[in-house]
Amino acid sequence: MNSGKSGKTLPSVVKLGKSIGFLQRAVRSVTESVGHKNAIATHESSGLSGLNVKLETASQVPELILEAASQAVVEYNDFDDKSLQRCGDAYRKLLRNSKAILCYELLISRGRKNQLVQTLTDIYIAAGDIENATQSLNKIDPDTLTKRGLLIYSQSKFTILRTRGKLRAAYVYLRDVVESAGLDTPGVQIKLAEAERQLGLYDLAFERLNKKLKAHSGNVNYALQVAGCASELNKLDQSMGMISMLYSSHKPDPSITLRYVQTLWQAGDVDTLHDVLDTALRQKMSHPPLLKFAREIGYVDKVANRYCERMADIVRSSAATATDVDQRNFAHRFLELNLFEEAREAASIYLLKYRDSAHAFYVRGAANFYLDDNEAATEDLLRSVELNPGLFEAYGLLLHLLPRAPGGLETFIELLDRRDASHPKYSMRGEDGRLGLLDIERSQSSFMSGDFNRGIRVKQERPVCRFLEHKFPEQYNSFRKPAFSASRKDSILIICEDGVGDEIRWAQFYPELRQHFDRIEAMCEPRALSLLQRSFPDIVFHPFKRRLMEAPGDGDQGRSNNVPYYALARLIGNDVYERLGEFSEIRMTSDMVLGMWEKSPTRQPPMDGAGKGSYLTPDPQRRTKWEKHFEEVAGQKVRVGLLWRSSLRTPRRSKHYMDLEDLTPLLNVKGIHFVSLQHEHTRDELLFCRAFGIEILEEADLFEDFEDVAAVTANLDLIVGANSFPAEMGAAVGTPCWQLGTFCNAVLFRLGDSKGEADRLTWNTTIIRTDQDEGFQGDRREMTRRVASEAQRRLGDFVTAHRKENASS
Repeated sequence: MNSGKSGKTLPSVVKLGKSIGFLQRAVRSVTESVGHKNAIATHESSGLSGLNVKLETASQVPELILEAASQAVVEYNDFDDKSLQRCGDAYRKLLRNSKAILCYELLISRGRKNQLVQTLTDIYIAAGDIENATQSLNKIDPDTLTKRGLLIYSQSKFTILRTRGKLRAAYVYLRDVVESAGLDTPGVQIKLAEAERQLGLYDLAFERLNKKLKAHSGNVNYALQVAGCASELNKLDQSMGMISMLYSSHKPDPSITLRYVQTLWQAGDVDTLHDVLDTALRQKMSHPPLLKFAREIGYVDKVANRYCERMADIVRSSAATATDVDQRNFAHRFLELNLFEEAREAASIYLLKYRDSAHAFYVRGAANFYLDDNEAATEDLLRSVELNPGLFEAYGLLLHLLPRAPGGLETFIELLDRRDASHPKYSMRGEDGRLGLLDIERSQSSFMSGDFNRGIRVKQERPVCRFLEHKFPEQYNSFRKPAFSASRKDSILIICEDGVGDEIRWAQFYPELRQHFDRIEAMCEPRALSLLQRSFPDIVFHPFKRRLMEAPGDGDQGRSNNVPYYALARLIGNDVYERLGEFSEIRMTSDMVLGMWEKSPTRQPPMDGAGKGSYLTPDPQRRTKWEKHFEEVAGQKVRVGLLWRSSLRTPRRSKHYMDLEDLTPLLNVKGIHFVSLQHEHTRDELLFCRAFGIEILEEADLFEDFEDVAAVTANLDLIVGANSFPAEMGAAVGTPCWQLGTFCNAVLFRLGDSKGEADRLTWNTTIIRTDQDEGFQGDRREMTRRVASEAQRRLGDFVTAHRKENASS
């Protein structure tokens, strides 16, 4: 039997390791990826005396158990059964499934017991090895099991069936066993509800959980599941009532507090949220998921930010006196608080003693990533996924790192395949073929490798798409039929799903919808309503303020309270939902884009760029107003708009943006009037702009007034810098845009496998890239310096060409 299937071995990881100087790590990675017993049948240390006593004194701390064992034995065969099981369970807690499997296989070889076989089955499932899990489970005769044994057995069989794509069979099996054997436990009810939601039986899932709430009232996790299900089904009042009752009636519990603040944020009740965070601060509640959520909303909420700052002092104080084994937990807390130096130090202290912790390598790798130590980050993160291929948090960072080196993107995709084979989360497809989640790494890596079609199709696996197909199977079927029908249809509704920049970009396809439908309706950002109506007068637009998770709810839940699914209620209101059955077809924006790409022989966006010209029409009076303004302040100079960042700056997002000072080389080009297109500026940015003569448009509202953004950008000759909403607007009204390719993801996401520079997603846009010769090596500063230098050279040529054109005209 194969001891812990790990999917593919890692030849490409070795190549990548060698290519960037990580030879020692590469050799070690191969050793760790070999799954058979002989590779690690011999323990790393020696000595046997007093083992049982040491394991007893190690209590339940997995690191201490393994430390005691490592000081005592040469081979696993030297363990007695009790010690071997303790070590197996310790490895399991540390997510070292391959070694846990070795321990339990050896235990079973000494004498098979149902309980040991069942545990081994569950470890195989956790490792994604469904073949061996099935073989292991088949060794158990369910008729010989106790009621508790049958409970565990039936849940394992349910999971195996789900992972094999037999969701309905899994559901029917577990439901029948529960009813016939009376296995009414919180765990099985939650599993049944999960299956019902994946089958589209949303109301039945909620009824199931809610009906058993009183019987399982003492189980906090069960109550949280009920509240979560209510929230998913847009029953926000019920969800809030349950969570607030839990919060007030239980002793301080981080999981309850986290769900409460999440629900308060969703509902827009920030005053109560602030009170809850103040209480959590007094209780010194430093649960990493709570810290992470507070940090995420802290970018836009001052009270949440203050909570994080004060918690940072508390965590620092506690970490100073913590034991080595506790440093891993403190490293995680530091990471969620964006204290990257402290996170790296704490993780390093832990790893000096406990070298096999995937999570500790992940934390240190993430800290190194944000500290711009790319090589160290790559090494640590590769190590983390070698130790635990199912550690999916690491892949989002590796996607930013591996493509920097030649062959790195291919290696990353291999790692994703290995991840999928190592974690049941990525195998549990419904009968409709959907995972029921957005695999963002799979989507983005598909874009970056040039398979834009697949990248969009991954987005169709989200739960909201499944909900629409279950509720409106005739109208919403682009997952099964992505191409637009050859025969003309009566009507279509487009549901916008992402940010305003995405909405403006994909509006390029609205004119093509006329080839397929007599009547076109679309949801839209209210600020864009007049601009879109003028540009597409034959389309009916429905203004709706989309509720994005980085901003609190607006408190006006009544406008979409009858939409029976929250992920959809964030996008449309009651009035439109009630009419969904009237349309011939319904598509999310991404479904529309996919349908347009399906028309191409390659089923991909064109290699030579998304398009040229304009498809949005600014207000004529405002366009004239800003034309006169620039004639007065710029004269005959070339008008160039600058963008360097988004208004929302997080450590991850900052990798895609620049500092204003990075654009200094461009400012040395003569004959240009520079204009800031940022809608807000820091004090230092204001001083810099004034010092270098960059105009700040005091009379323009570049955030709320989309008509101003359209009119201003239409009067520029060029827009240069980072990709953000004003650049998308400028491109849509016909202004050439240069996006500076300072980061590998930004370049490859837009260009895919193209060797050129024409943006394949946004009209009129060129990606200034320097990676063809030098790759993406160097830190962010170095990459920005190279690209800015190239943009400076081209900007000089642009000014010369512009002067010649004016002279000839």
